[in-house]
Amino acid sequence: MKAALTRLKPALIPGVSLEFTRLDQALDALCMSHIDLLKTLQVSPAWPYPAALDGWKLAHDAIRYDMDAIMAALETSNSSVVTRRRPLPDWQVQLLKSLMRSFYHHVHRQIRHKRCTLFPWLATRVILPPKIMDYDEPTLMALLDRVRALCENLNPGASASVKMAVGELHAAFMVLRTLMRQQMEREEVLGLPLLRKFFTAREAAVVEKKRVSQMKFAELAWLLRPLAEAEKRATLTRLGIPGLVQTLVLLPALRRADRAVLRAHRELASGERLRRKQ
Repeated sequence: MKAALTRLKPALIPGVSLEFTRLDQALDALCMSHIDLLKTLQVSPAWPYPAALDGWKLAHDAIRYDMDAIMAALETSNSSVVTRRRPLPDWQVQLLKSLMRSFYHHVHRQIRHKRCTLFPWLATRVILPPKIMDYDEPTLMALLDRVRALCENLNPGASASVKMAVGELHAAFMVLRTLMRQQMEREEVLGLPLLRKFFTAREAAVVEKKRVSQMKFAELAWLLRPLAEAEKRATLTRLGIPGLVQTLVLLPALRRADRAVLRAHRELASGERLRRKQ
């Protein structure tokens, strides 16, 4: 297990940061040169946007964004309750449960989309590398279920059982986060280049727009949350949403949703409630 979780020094490819994957091994699996790999990830006549803004990558970045926020919250709670021996307040428990439920829902939706739609579609033209197709999904899902259960059973207070529960949740989530990051990186460094080599943006748009059409607003807000506003506009435009609708309806609603979530992130990371503006 320790060897599997060893992280490499990050190596940057446009839009992808290699922390667990050796570049030479990725190139061998793709049968590409480094130059060819870089070309597939950049803007081209077939792909008017870079790989960093592909829907596959956006969903991964949204998951990373959630995992970083939850990890910051758990580190604060673990430090406060276990190290400083302070009681865990009820408001932190409720906010953490809310974040974890949202995270669990979105991860499940994304894994189901890849298994039922994206991977079968790619397989019509591409033989995906085993590291993408043969990962241990049951183990990952079991760990995700365990993390959710640990969070749901969390209680406020300063008892020994609360300290133990916080420490156990923190440790389990660290493992889940590492395994999730490993798998998402494999898909990005091995899957995205193959997608862009054997398909066009026009073809991918059919799958992407169908996926977005099935989203409720909360899921769209989750997907776009890590992006700067200009990138949100570009993505919404790519999905066929008129500029006027973006300006008057969607972007203001997205800002309101982001403010509520980011407030929860800041409170949990600091361990303190923020004063509401009058």
